[in-house]
Amino acid sequence: MKTLLVIKYRALGDSVISLGTLQYLRTILPETKIIFATPWWTADLYKNAKIAADEVFGFKLQKPTDWFSMWHRLRRREIDGVFEMFQSGRTSTFFKFYSPLNGTPYWAHNHHSQSGIVHDQGVIKPIIQRDLDGAWSFFGKEKRLSIPDYKNYCPNFYMPNVQKKKRIVLGTVATRETKMYPLEMMARLAQIIRNEYPDYEIVAPISNSKIDANIESKLRSLHSGIEFAKMKLSELPRFFAESSIYIGNDTGLKHIAIASGIKSLTLFGPEPPLEWHPYDEAKHPRLFLDPLSCRYENGHYCGLSTCESMICLKNFTPEDVWSQGRSLLS
Repeated sequence: MKTLLVIKYRALGDSVISLGTLQYLRTILPETKIIFATPWWTADLYKNAKIAADEVFGFKLQKPTDWFSMWHRLRRREIDGVFEMFQSGRTSTFFKFYSPLNGTPYWAHNHHSQSGIVHDQGVIKPIIQRDLDGAWSFFGKEKRLSIPDYKNYCPNFYMPNVQKKKRIVLGTVATRETKMYPLEMMARLAQIIRNEYPDYEIVAPISNSKIDANIESKLRSLHSGIEFAKMKLSELPRFFAESSIYIGNDTGLKHIAIASGIKSLTLFGPEPPLEWHPYDEAKHPRLFLDPLSCRYENGHYCGLSTCESMICLKNFTPEDVWSQGRSLLS
């Protein structure tokens, strides 16, 4: 196979997690050109950081014009095969037409299906392992290779000439309120760190969104002492690589931090870490209150957007958090 398109059409963190499987595919398909297809708004993340793909391909499938554009962009690249790590509805529909009409094989791992040809299909496990299971089933099994272990494929940005700084990054944002460490507690955490390590910067990356603006305003009103950094996605990998540690919510920023090579401490609330923390816990410990019955009332995680008690995160005091975070600096 000359050219393989590898797709992860999901959120920012999912995109970063995929880097581990790209690394695996690179080792077993050394002569193949690998094109990594990711949502258009995430593609800039990889602009200044080398990954195990020859090209990053940002795309969207929201309007008919997007589908037309995607069709012709793929034709120009002479794609020999398509592998989708975590099949989505829109990509599935697109390739239902593109694949037979262009004679291009389409392999996809549907994580929601309980049956299929993928190894351990439907089994809940670390998300990197699920992606690797799909890659192995379609490309490694026929070579009689052993099933890859996710612990050997931590996502990685390759960045030369990194100048380290005394900087602690706090992850204050999240995709929903229930995944956010309460801001009053985050402010107290920042104050504790500043009192103990006054020579370190304490920085929180934020976007230009209204939600992030409200978070910044609240933390400033609490006299947290946190500095706020607004930057392009393309600047984030080096920003994290130059930092000392990450402490914060389970969100895309956490995955970028880990892929950039720094240690981290993640605060888990409604979602258990089994799937979304596929990392070496000696370097990347996490705080997670378990058992907690309310988390599993409607499935294997809590899907609430808001919660009055927030016991899953409020259980960890700023002092508890810093007692773990401090050890990462030593």
